[in-house]
Amino acid sequence: MLRRLTALGVMIAALVLVAPAQSHWQPGQHNTLHAITWGFCGHKYRECGAGKEAKSVAYCETGSTYSVWAKSSNDLWWGLFQQGEYSRGFGNWKWNPWAQADSAFRAWKANGFCWTCNEQWPTCGRGHD
Repeated sequence: MLRRLTALGVMIAALVLVAPAQSHWQPGQHNTLHAITWGFCGHKYRECGAGKEAKSVAYCETGSTYSVWAKSSNDLWWGLFQQGEYSRGFGNWKWNPWAQADSAFRAWKANGFCWTCNEQWPTCGRGHD
């Protein structure tokens, strides 16, 4: 019985210590950058050209904060890629970096892999097409 309780205690301690670092709902910058790389490159650690461009656009769109809660002054555009209501058509858009990167990827893909097409990212997307 004591072994089971000890093992249970170790498992709980591991969950408490490890889970926040891996959590999708607590977006730190490290987690956010992994989400963007995953969303645009298909791999969490392997960088690709599209991922580098996406990080640059998100950096610009959020005012260099990479904040999933970034908002425009008129509250029309939100998140890492400053997407608005139209983005709901590109996936389940939530306040986490993984969903926002996925939604932005789908919008980017729908625009023919173009950052400045359809006025999506007219300022921050320049130089990436």
